[in-house]
Amino acid sequence: MIALLHSGKFWLKLMVTGFIGLITLCLLGVVSLHYLFDTHKIYQNINAAMANTDYRLDFSNHISRSWFPRPTVTLHQVRMIHKQHQNTELTADDMKIGLSWQILLGRSIIEKWQCDGVNANIFRNTEGHWNSDNFWQSFQRQKDKWHINRLVLENATIRIRDEQKTYLLKHLNANINNLNGNNRKIQAEGLWQQSSHMPILWQLSAINHADNQWRQVQLNIQTNHVTLGTSSGQWNFDAYWLGDKQLLQTDDIKWRWQSQNHDIHANGTGKNWQLGWSTLTMPQLNALITASTPTNDRVNVSLNATDTHWRNHLWAIKQFQIDAGWRSPQYQSSLNIAGQLTWPDAKTWQIANLTLTSHQDGIDSRPNQRFIMDLSGDLTSTIGQNTDLKLQGQFDNQPLNIEMAYQHHPQQQPATLTGNIRLAQLNLRPYLQDTATYPIKSWLQTGYHWLQNHSLDWQVNIDRITAPSLQLNQLQTRLMANKDIITLSPIKVQMYDGVSNGLFRIMNNSTLSWQLQQRFQNIQIKPFLQDNFNFHNLAGQGDASIDLSGQAENSQRWLDTLNGEIDIQLQQGLLKGIDINNILKNKNANTTMTYNETSQTPFQLFKLHIPLQQGISQNSTLALRADNFDIKGQGKFNLVNQLIDYMILISTQHNNEQSLLPLKISGAIAHPNFNIDYQRLTAGLHTPEQKQESLRQTLKQQWSWLNQGASNEVNDWSVQP
Repeated sequence: MIALLHSGKFWLKLMVTGFIGLITLCLLGVVSLHYLFDTHKIYQNINAAMANTDYRLDFSNHISRSWFPRPTVTLHQVRMIHKQHQNTELTADDMKIGLSWQILLGRSIIEKWQCDGVNANIFRNTEGHWNSDNFWQSFQRQKDKWHINRLVLENATIRIRDEQKTYLLKHLNANINNLNGNNRKIQAEGLWQQSSHMPILWQLSAINHADNQWRQVQLNIQTNHVTLGTSSGQWNFDAYWLGDKQLLQTDDIKWRWQSQNHDIHANGTGKNWQLGWSTLTMPQLNALITASTPTNDRVNVSLNATDTHWRNHLWAIKQFQIDAGWRSPQYQSSLNIAGQLTWPDAKTWQIANLTLTSHQDGIDSRPNQRFIMDLSGDLTSTIGQNTDLKLQGQFDNQPLNIEMAYQHHPQQQPATLTGNIRLAQLNLRPYLQDTATYPIKSWLQTGYHWLQNHSLDWQVNIDRITAPSLQLNQLQTRLMANKDIITLSPIKVQMYDGVSNGLFRIMNNSTLSWQLQQRFQNIQIKPFLQDNFNFHNLAGQGDASIDLSGQAENSQRWLDTLNGEIDIQLQQGLLKGIDINNILKNKNANTTMTYNETSQTPFQLFKLHIPLQQGISQNSTLALRADNFDIKGQGKFNLVNQLIDYMILISTQHNNEQSLLPLKISGAIAHPNFNIDYQRLTAGLHTPEQKQESLRQTLKQQWSWLNQGASNEVNDWSVQP
């Protein structure tokens, strides 16, 4: 035996015998593989399997076969063709059918059935039947003939057409274990896409039992929404398939949603939801939502909906209620919306019994209730055309009526929002606190961004507007706005015991600019000047006109860019803070007189013209006519720094003789100083005695003419220059 092992002839014979045996084994394998996967038998088996369907299967004559890791046949360029219409409704690059080794024992088991590069069209006809119904019914009848352990789809694309809508499943990968068994484990993922909607990445895992029960269903989705940013959602539930109704009915369901923008987090629960291809029924929906605003205010929302239905892309909710609350460092607010949503047809939906209530209050020691709203009405919308809203009720405890219409225009024209607002009274006091901190620039930028694709046209009627230092009555105006300009015209209002008519514009230039034109008739001028220019020294009734413009992004800087004209004409009135008659008779004749709240000068006619450039009037003119004298003046108003520098000339007339007294007004506009212009009065005189005598004679003559015949009192006209 040992000698045999050392024999070269023995090893040579053994190698030759082994090589011949290996070749024989391979030949037997190839022959048996071709016998097992004979092209003719494959066609026979496939045609027999699809005999009762509307389809036939076609594939390339080039067929790949292999023994390892299992007996596998690979069909190339597979096509499923409708027998009658000859339409190709499914294609696959490759279809691999791997049999279990138990096939050698006569058991029909497919270990792995893998389809690569599938491209399929699934659609539903007018009778509500899918083109694949016949195929799946035949598969259910024959599934016991072959046991399929795994069904795998790789990079499939499925187009689903339901009536007028088309959906696309791309990059679909699926793995179904134990396809014929009692506990099928399903894992799938892909990209869901619908025209005009953002694509959705989704993942699904579940266990499907033979009794149509679904357990441990978990659905995850992710999308990138235009407004919400990167968003994702998860649903977890058990369910049961209602075959007669073609619906999936859930047990308890839990879901959550999160979005990157505004830090939105939502979670909710439900039960007995029924989900079909084009139908969804939710007997109860509860949700809690948290979010943050761009200013980092926190928002909390609770949603409750009863008997929610979605059928054929139409929604209906028997009753819904949304309770929202948010909190900022200054305010806490609440908003409640409730109603009934119905969708009568494919183009029209409406919310009946719509109610809106809201409230806002200050957080710190300053209670500041505002935005108190209690409204009810209806909302009707025609998709792609018009939306109409009607509300009536109260705003800040005052009657309010709103009618609004939103109209969509084709061919990318801006949509229009028209409306009519009627409010009994608007109290602006709660809304004008801390106006310096209001983000006016941010508000306007947000508004103009929205107006890129919209335009406004509103009629506004408010019976009374109350502000901290102003009251307006019977305001009537038309608000028009687009991406370039916001206009209030005409502005008709009763104010300062008179009437006003004009317009106001805000232009969306590189720097926001504005224009105000207003004509006032028979108004009280004192409150008008106080409210608009902080000027307190003129009272009376008459007319005024303003034509002003400026460029400013906040209310504190609007005076810096103020340009235009102000004209005032009064028929009767008082010049506050100075008594001209008392100046003329003052025997001490002090050249400096302080502002006095109780002093006043009556007049019969007053005219004031103020041209403004950058908030400053360099050449303002004044004319005043009283019973005994006239006044003319010229000077400077600085509205930016609230300063006045004015020269006036008091003129008295007697027996064709005229006497003039120059007066200077300077200092703060609110409390100016009045000075006799001693230098102008004594111009040309040299000695103190001459100047003193000139001033004494002027005052004596002025007063004697003014007071002639009124008194026989002897006055001492000594002067202290």
